[in-house]
Amino acid sequence: MKLRWWMRAVGGLYVLLFVVAALLRIPIEVEGPPGTLARASAGDPLARFVVDTWVTLGLEFGAVGAALLIFSREAARARALIGAVVGMELAGIVADIYKISRGLPPPTPYVWIVIHTLIIATGLRWLRAGHTSVTTSPSATVPASSRLRTRALDCLAASLVIRQAPGSACRFRSSDRS
Repeated sequence: MKLRWWMRAVGGLYVLLFVVAALLRIPIEVEGPPGTLARASAGDPLARFVVDTWVTLGLEFGAVGAALLIFSREAARARALIGAVVGMELAGIVADIYKISRGLPPPTPYVWIVIHTLIIATGLRWLRAGHTSVTTSPSATVPASSRLRTRALDCLAASLVIRQAPGSACRFRSSDRS
């Protein structure tokens, strides 16, 4: 249940980041050189490249945010998506450290490092807390071989994301094979 709400909270944040970066273009005003948007409107190719890059990043956030919101209904089956978010947040920390090393003034990159860290820590916590309850419930409409394959993939993903030995988080039942 907590994983579902984590996905909704982070998904909402990502959709907000889409609006802020791709539509409102606030990061360009805050982090970019003064006049970048005006120069882009005037046709400056370098300024247009900066705008296009931020719009692209915003679209990426929007896509992942929408996926988190949509798949939060079945959070236990969307574990790989959570791993992708953790990876994006780690990349965000690296990007902020890079910006700091290039002279971006505080507090913006430091605030974002805290946000990235909170998303990673809470995501991994709820992912680990729910790993024992992640199972694919058998259904009469799904062939046994598909259930076993799905369960095996879920277990492999769980072992990679939460760094457990393969198979230690999963025990196969005889009903998975029949």
